[in-house]
Amino acid sequence: MKINFTKKQYAKLLRMSYIANWIINAHEIPDDRNNDYDELNKYIMSFARDLGMKEMVAIDDHGIYPTQLFEEDKETRGFLEEYSERNFWEELVERLSLRDFHKHYSKKEIKEMNSEERM
Repeated sequence: MKINFTKKQYAKLLRMSYIANWIINAHEIPDDRNNDYDELNKYIMSFARDLGMKEMVAIDDHGIYPTQLFEEDKETRGFLEEYSERNFWEELVERLSLRDFHKHYSKKEIKEMNSEERM
């Protein structure tokens, strides 16, 4: 299969691939990383130099990876920071709600509730 992208579209695809891979693998230890996503991200990055975006991707004896310039890109950082910020507050609300719920009701009371009451 062949898919054609403009340089602008490729830049967005490169950014999306990096962000998706970061979300999937950022908190994993090396042995637990999802290598399928790592490999797909590397494959997408491999076209950067051909499209005149060599400042975004480094290729050397250690492999292919995003440059510091790319990782610190204002738009890329903005998306990751917004995701982290929203995720933090949503997770905080969820955890505090569950904590308070379990403080307020006994295990027996919770067990006797139907799903609507628990919600």
